[in-house]
Amino acid sequence: MKDLVADLLAYAKENNIGLDELSAFMDDLKCSLTDQMLEEGEEYVIKRSGSLQKFDQEKIGRSVERAAKAIDQNLNKSDTNLIISDLKNETEKLDRKVYTTAEIRKIVGDCLVKEGYKEVADSYLKNRVY
Repeated sequence: MKDLVADLLAYAKENNIGLDELSAFMDDLKCSLTDQMLEEGEEYVIKRSGSLQKFDQEKIGRSVERAAKAIDQNLNKSDTNLIISDLKNETEKLDRKVYTTAEIRKIVGDCLVKEGYKEVADSYLKNRVY
């Protein structure tokens, strides 16, 4: 492990990679490695704690609905289904089946804005309503 860390640090220094970029690279690496180790088919989320959990689009839908209710907006089931559909389209572009919580949050926020729910996106991203 020490050799791997030394190699990564040397690579970062040689290529003038800053801490933020290196951190993003490490998140992507964690997802890619986990993705390669898992069976084909299921999608997973790496939680902030580091634990691995099956991706649950219903949980995303509930979170979006709660974020809307927190600002006194109601979203119906077709609204949340549209956001979940957009989310699925965006995660497919990542070409892997493992995502970080931060990636999912950002994508959901972007999907909400794209569909005209900027205030809900702000509530979702700001308040972490689950």
